Amino acid sequence: MSRLKNGYDWAAYYAAAYEKERKHNTMLAGQVADLERKQEDYRDNLERIYTSPFWKAIAPVHGLFYKESAVAESADSSESGCKDTLEEEDNTCCENEKINLDSFIVVEGWREIEIPDSDILLLTYGSGVLEQGIFEIIKLYFNKHTSCMAAYVDEDFYEENPACGKNPWYKSDYEPDTLLAYNCWGHLVAVRRDLISEIAYGGLSQCSEKTELAVGFYDLCLRLEEAALKRCGMDYGKMRQVVCRVDSILYHGKITAGSGEEETFTGAGPVFCAVREDALRRRGIRADLQYGPDPDLYHIVYDTSVSGRERCARAGSDGRAIAPHRVVSVIMRTKDAPDSLERCLKSFKKRTAYRYYEWIVVDNGSSEENRRKMEKLQREYGFICLYEQESGDGAAQYGLGADHAKGDLLLFLSHDMEIIEKSWLGHMAGQALQSHVGAVGADLWMVGTKKNLRSEVVRDVSVVSEACLMVSREKYEKAGGFCANGEAVCSIEDFCRRLETAGYYNVIRNDVALRQHTASEDGTETEEFYTGSLQQEQSRMTEEETLRFYRDAYRREKKKGQVLSGKLDDAQKKSDALGLRLGQIKGSILWRMSKPLRTLVHWVRRTKERVGYCGSVKGVLRKVNAKMIEKKARAQHGTASFPDAEEAARQRATRFDKAIKFSILVPLYNTPEKYLRQAIESVTAQTYENWELCLADGSDEEHGDVERICREYMELDKKYLRSSSNLYCRIVYKKLPKNEGISGNTNACLSMASGDYIALFDHDDVLHPSVLYEYMKAICEKGADYIYCDETTFKGNKTIDHMLTLHFKPDYAPDNLRANNYICHFSAFSKKLLDGTPLFRSEFDGSQDHDMILRLTSRARCVVHVPKLLYYWRSHEGSVASDINAKSYAIEAAKGAVASHLKAQGFRNFEITSTKAFETIFRIKYEIQGNPKVSIVIPNKDHLEDLKRCITSIVEKTTYDNYEILVVENNSTSGEIVEYYKKIQENPAIKVLTYKGEFNYSRINNRAVARASGEYILLLNNDTQVITLDWIEELLMYAQRDDVGAVGAKLYYEDRTIQHAGVVLGLGAHRTAGHSHYGISYNNLGYMGRLCYAQNVMAVTGACLMMRKALFKQLGGLDENFAVSLNDVDLCVRAWKAGYVNVFTPFAELYHYESVSRGLDDAGEKAERYNRESEVFREKWKEVLAQGDPYYNPNFSLDRSDFVLKYNQT
Repeated sequence: MSRLKNGYDWAAYYAAAYEKERKHNTMLAGQVADLERKQEDYRDNLERIYTSPFWKAIAPVHGLFYKESAVAESADSSESGCKDTLEEEDNTCCENEKINLDSFIVVEGWREIEIPDSDILLLTYGSGVLEQGIFEIIKLYFNKHTSCMAAYVDEDFYEENPACGKNPWYKSDYEPDTLLAYNCWGHLVAVRRDLISEIAYGGLSQCSEKTELAVGFYDLCLRLEEAALKRCGMDYGKMRQVVCRVDSILYHGKITAGSGEEETFTGAGPVFCAVREDALRRRGIRADLQYGPDPDLYHIVYDTSVSGRERCARAGSDGRAIAPHRVVSVIMRTKDAPDSLERCLKSFKKRTAYRYYEWIVVDNGSSEENRRKMEKLQREYGFICLYEQESGDGAAQYGLGADHAKGDLLLFLSHDMEIIEKSWLGHMAGQALQSHVGAVGADLWMVGTKKNLRSEVVRDVSVVSEACLMVSREKYEKAGGFCANGEAVCSIEDFCRRLETAGYYNVIRNDVALRQHTASEDGTETEEFYTGSLQQEQSRMTEEETLRFYRDAYRREKKKGQVLSGKLDDAQKKSDALGLRLGQIKGSILWRMSKPLRTLVHWVRRTKERVGYCGSVKGVLRKVNAKMIEKKARAQHGTASFPDAEEAARQRATRFDKAIKFSILVPLYNTPEKYLRQAIESVTAQTYENWELCLADGSDEEHGDVERICREYMELDKKYLRSSSNLYCRIVYKKLPKNEGISGNTNACLSMASGDYIALFDHDDVLHPSVLYEYMKAICEKGADYIYCDETTFKGNKTIDHMLTLHFKPDYAPDNLRANNYICHFSAFSKKLLDGTPLFRSEFDGSQDHDMILRLTSRARCVVHVPKLLYYWRSHEGSVASDINAKSYAIEAAKGAVASHLKAQGFRNFEITSTKAFETIFRIKYEIQGNPKVSIVIPNKDHLEDLKRCITSIVEKTTYDNYEILVVENNSTSGEIVEYYKKIQENPAIKVLTYKGEFNYSRINNRAVARASGEYILLLNNDTQVITLDWIEELLMYAQRDDVGAVGAKLYYEDRTIQHAGVVLGLGAHRTAGHSHYGISYNNLGYMGRLCYAQNVMAVTGACLMMRKALFKQLGGLDENFAVSLNDVDLCVRAWKAGYVNVFTPFAELYHYESVSRGLDDAGEKAERYNRESEVFREKWKEVLAQGDPYYNPNFSLDRSDFVLKYNQT
């Protein structure tokens, strides 16, 4: 409610509530976006199946594949907005049925009900719309749940179209106390005919025209509940089997002007009160009603008095006096906290109106000094003090207090509580005495937060906090008390579950609040800020504007959360339905039998698609030419790249400034002879000869040849060295007593190593003869302490020239490495980086190398990538190179390795999930810190439709709420655009700035940034359109990092081909910069899966670029010498030169109708201007361009954007 009370920090309350809702909504938005992407993948798969010639050819036997379910059918009807149904709908029910009250009930002020000739009745009120197919859904539900007598449904509310429901109302399962507080069943209830016939319905005579149906329907619900309870033998524990909730939105209420609750229920308070009083009277319950925050919400205060007859029965023959009300035994446990205990007792005594209680304090081993203070408090307050030896068993302490208690009710209260409202104890005691209620709790608020205690209602919960829990002695004993086997909070959770099992409902009284002081406080008495009863109106707060801001923000987030919850529910159902349909098709016998035919059909179709991607005959020829070049380029990286005898001799004769010894670690386990010999010989052939080969053999007894082969090569190496040096042998072999796994065996190798640098080599792979030579150059010339190279897989039984997948890697890129172990082989690093830590950790077996690489590269001073293919990874059955599923445990190990690294780097609350590219290629979601403001800057001249599409997509799709839009008007001539500017500025988050100079993209944005109030700047073109809901969150999670400069999104053309997926420096005809993966299909995985994970790039496009405002200013903004082009790339290069990394994320997606507004730069004056700016760029960054883009391997061609290999014809 909007009432303000002096002494309550409403602003703090709403600020905390807003922050909680905002974080929750961010999570929901991400989940919705993930499910929508999943749905898109499912639909793509299904579309390929349905449109294939194979599927059309077997149309008569589709039923052999799967049975079409209505759930799957409804997944395709997302445009209609209708929820999933349980069965395929009748063709006659294609429209939403209008509610016709006379079809179900005859309404005469809700005074009588005519029962139609039907087993199930739908009872409803209001002017809403029923969901399509509701009759079949309800019928199926009741047929499935035969014990159900009455069921209510989830609802939502709409303004114009029922298919576009807003504010979904997802209800809880049956809660008796909540139903007494307000009509939580809503507007529609389905009832079996024989249950409603038992209701003796007298009706109401006090209803006004506006409230008649609402009050009467509520009365009807209460009477149905009573009838159902009688069916259960007055056993509330069986009620959830009799009164149920249908987990689907089946009612759509209409929102019309003037239909808000305040107007509808004006003057209805006494009528609602009368309904509840009648219900309580029929049930034989003594209680008073107190007004709640709304006319239809009431707080029920149950009677706690002891009847005269019971008092006489309990008095006994000694005639001792019996209290007129139930006695509450307040049990507190404490240790060395006399100040907190005194605060609790003082507030309890001062602010508790209910006087029938006793205090029992259990001391858990306080010091002598504090025990003396306790004795002083005992004399002052008169509590019973029980002393127990020091123990961490909180349950035992509470149990000891309960054993000594004499009251009818037991209240377990934490000593750090402070009482703030006088009627609290009586309200809790009355609730706990109800026959169906188990444990009763209060609403606990930490220090610094305050609350209107009349703004909530009673609600049923599963677990009540141990800080304040009341239960009757009878139910306490029936549930077995506390289990004395752990801390109280754990045992009380178990205790609450046992109460539920016994058929009781645990309840929170939200109108009862206590203030909890944290353990970190010093325990000193604080100034009281609660004065008098909270039910008294006092003067208004002075910080009203702050309050209004946070209150409105909270309400917006709350509504957004409801909408997102509905979207998430719908998305999950549709995703499950699509997945079910796809699984049914692919799981059928006929589908598996048809694999050869489908393979052929698939090949034909894919070939046709590839030809279509080329666009023309010329494009096809160009594609064929590229494949031929690639085939020739592959030959350059096999044995043809090995040094000849002369070059090998030169390399061996080279003398370096440093005398580095490499220890090559090779763990052995049952290695086939051929593979082992090739591996060892690739080491002995190294042109840099200061190495040692450490072999730790964990092979079993059946593979004794492994040891024999190793010792054979040891003898050969001795003979070689005797003629050339004083070294005895460079091969070190150790037979392990047992196989310790790859981590244990490799660590055993490390214990044998004496070198300065450690290199990791698999027992069945092959090294290039010059790899150590190239690594020595990197160490001596660049000071590298971690080095890696490019690699390829090759067929297991073939030579290395039979290459399968060539992997040309970027230079060190931390974001790439977190998402994907792209470094993999062949790693060599300074032994000092280990710093006494293990090389491999066994808990990450399967991805132990990823864990090691993440740890060591984060410690390294200089990570160097040698852009040459120097490692050959054998692919054979059982190897990870062949299939990650050969080591399925590697997937979870990889996630664990990344999580361990992120925690070590200070990240918290992140999320790691696999992507469609590969199970071990990850998407990482970082936690957004706070709720910083984002300023979206959109330059514009005319082009009304483009701007309207852009802004509409931002407003309608964006889930992040703290943003402003700055539209920079630049010399428009259209009158329509002026009118549109006026219209959009009605939204307080949108401002229109004016820039009257000639078009200069850099200068326009710089001026706008100077006027921006956000902490983050988001440069956005007016010809873009948002696709993903959480696009700002995806950009912001990276922009918030201290090491990140610019962040860019994945942009598509209108036909869903890629327009932007990161910028490569030097790419293209002008050798300035170009977009990678340009023009390929949106569903393409990219080179080595690069379109499926966030990665470091040299630059991102200014069409959608986010950066911290402070960094933008620090870098000097956009260079105004680049009026139109290359200004974004220039900004990113400056950020990179300043030590920041730029990030491209494929999970923020937008359409970009490129150059719609200003045209292309391919002819005339625009082409000349682009050439001039290109020349300026090349001159400014000639040294960087000469070095090449560090994230684009120099083995790739700069003439193509699709990562085609460069072929040197010489």
